[in-house]
Amino acid sequence: MEPIVSPWIFYWVDVVSGLRWVLLGTMTAFICFCIIVAVHVLVEFDDGYEAFVGKYYKKIKTFVVLIMVNILLLIAIPGKDTMITMIVAQYTTENNLNYILDVSKQIIEATKKDK
Repeated sequence: MEPIVSPWIFYWVDVVSGLRWVLLGTMTAFICFCIIVAVHVLVEFDDGYEAFVGKYYKKIKTFVVLIMVNILLLIAIPGKDTMITMIVAQYTTENNLNYILDVSKQIIEATKKDK
């Protein structure tokens, strides 16, 4: 008998949920790195922020792009509970609910007859 919901769906939910944790970890690393760089700029660059930006412009631009992609992925990837709720909502149709109701009535009637 074919399962209604493929077990692979739950595997991929778990994989994507793990990816979300990796993204949260990289975001934490980005924030720590920004704090370290801010302290470095305050200590090393007497000319101020403009000298630092002039020297490291391409690296800063790449870093900002990485942070933005990370933020967009964190927003776009739903949490594990949300993904499971979406799967349940996809497979919950009126026909399925009516079938469950009919089976429940049959079980109740069979139980009543046995008493």
